[in-house]
Amino acid sequence: MSVISYFVYFKGQSKPTSATVRPLLRCGAVALIAGAVLMLCASMAALYLWKVSDKNVSAYNVRYSMNINGEVREGSMEIDSDNNLERFKTGSGAEEAVEIHDFQIGITGIRFFGGDKCYIKSQIKANLPHMGAHNKETLMFDLTDELMPVRFDEEFLIWVPAEQPLKDTRFLSSKILDLCGELPIYWLQPMYPKEEEGAQSAAGSAYNPENPYHVKEGAMTFDTMLDHRGICCSECQRSYTHCQRVCEPLRGYWPWPYNYRGCQVACRVIMPCRWWVARIFGLV
Repeated sequence: MSVISYFVYFKGQSKPTSATVRPLLRCGAVALIAGAVLMLCASMAALYLWKVSDKNVSAYNVRYSMNINGEVREGSMEIDSDNNLERFKTGSGAEEAVEIHDFQIGITGIRFFGGDKCYIKSQIKANLPHMGAHNKETLMFDLTDELMPVRFDEEFLIWVPAEQPLKDTRFLSSKILDLCGELPIYWLQPMYPKEEEGAQSAAGSAYNPENPYHVKEGAMTFDTMLDHRGICCSECQRSYTHCQRVCEPLRGYWPWPYNYRGCQVACRVIMPCRWWVARIFGLV
């Protein structure tokens, strides 16, 4: 084949090649533009979701330290607003105690991992409001800046299990059932010392001039049992750790306190009622 004939053949084949490449280039350009638009939309959606999640934090946890009878113990608190749950953990290993507040069904579950029983008690039903990131940071600073103060109910109240475990556990939530596992579940009953029973029922909250609910005579005050139900503290200026003793009864309930044994401690964080009210109304 001569050079002239080869040149003519090559020139003739270049036309269909150009016609084939040109649509491919157009498709590639369209694909690149579409990809850029999709990436821009995805970035905007991610930014929006990040802002929404930052403003509306539904679940978070924080760790803190407490001093129980001269022993420093680590604890943690987790609040899940979507599922109306609060989870508190104290200690570790065989001394670990976990307390779950299920505000959806109004039940508190308590388990001591060194024991052979699981416990439940009643609490109020409520809807936990969502917390913004600013409130979360404020709460974390309040809980982690120093050792949490601890309060006990041992002079007024202890909790003892019923004689028989539950036979029907279908009313319990999956969270509490997962906490208890295969252990028998017992209802907890509050018990007061005989000599303190009347005084406890008649006692009310002391007058506090800094409390706006106490300024006017006859004004409403918070129920003093709110602490025991895991809601809030009406007189507190800051949060604290509330600990309760769960004891095994011996023969009978009197005399106090020699009718109990094997008392174990479960703790949770109690926030000031003013903090909860401000949180509900979005003021903090």
